Amino acid sequence: MRLIGCDLHASQQSIAMLDRDTGAVIEKTLKHEGEAVREFYASIPPPVVVGICTANVPTPPDAPLTSTLCPR
Repeated sequence: MRLIGCDLHASQQSIAMLDRDTGAVIEKTLKHEGEAVREFYASIPPPVVVGICTANVPTPPDAPLTSTLCPR
């Protein structure tokens, strides 16, 4: 299983990923340009849990959470 923490900003996201099976840790900054973000997340085999922090990104007033866990 992989655990990903994502600090989401308007133009990029900083991620740290832990592979619980191997202990490997990866840290990356992904620019919100082209397909880089989609390709990164699509390349990770399940199971994955992603925690997203959106404190600096405007959210709708009726949004239930500004941080959430999204299992895949």
